[in-house]
Amino acid sequence: MNMEDEKPTAAVQYGHGHRGLYLGHVTTNIANGDGCTEEPVCKMVSQRKHDVEQHTYVFLDVKPFCLLLYHVDESNKVTSTDLFDLARISYCSGDHKENPQVFAWVYRHETADGFLLQTHAVLCDNPRKARALALKMNESFKKYFRDIQDALKSSNMLKEAMQSNGMVKSQQTRIS
Repeated sequence: MNMEDEKPTAAVQYGHGHRGLYLGHVTTNIANGDGCTEEPVCKMVSQRKHDVEQHTYVFLDVKPFCLLLYHVDESNKVTSTDLFDLARISYCSGDHKENPQVFAWVYRHETADGFLLQTHAVLCDNPRKARALALKMNESFKKYFRDIQDALKSSNMLKEAMQSNGMVKSQQTRIS
């Protein structure tokens, strides 16, 4: 069976997300903090005014461990999909001063030389949708990091139990 045959083609089949216009991405040097997406968003909005045909419609869907960006055509058929791992998103915002309808995020792309920070942006229908996406991302961040903390606690508890039962020798580092 071909996996392509199993792939849904209508964006509305992917869950509760938001449709918008993908403005693209620009390289940035600032990973997080209030206002870190302002300048890149202004740059992308300015480029959009000059080159409308470069941008595609997308359907954004926030999942527990990732942000899915479905590129769709006019009839909502998916043309391609981008997956953004939540662990590599350092910041997101849905309340830009100049462009309150824009939802943006900073993503750490891995390269052969290390990594590259890029700000991605989507123009939503209204400011409320942009803020809703940012709030949903915030909920996903919190859950993701709670899950990591729980996993680390479980791992430490297992390691301690194994050490107390003599199954694993304690590894202590001596500093001279």
